[in-house]
Amino acid sequence: MRIGELSARTGASRRSLRYYEEQGRLVSSRSPSGQRHYEDNHAYLARSAGRSVNRSRRSRRRPPRLGVRSGRNGSIRAHRASVDDIRRPAVR
Repeated sequence: MRIGELSARTGASRRSLRYYEEQGRLVSSRSPSGQRHYEDNHAYLARSAGRSVNRSRRSRRRPPRLGVRSGRNGSIRAHRASVDDIRRPAVR
């Protein structure tokens, strides 16, 4: 099957499929004219490659955890107190 058919079967865009191929997660054969050809099992491989790419993107974007475990709780409270002091109107 060609890249358009694989895209329709998996829901992945053609651009994503080319990206998976660049990353070595998906391998296609080429016709003499240079068109990509995929086997039936490539649909499964493309879906799993998409899941692993999305999973790694989510893990890189995850913000640092703040709270008791990180030891930053005291500094956050101090910062909030200083902000509250600034926001309070000055009494004369």
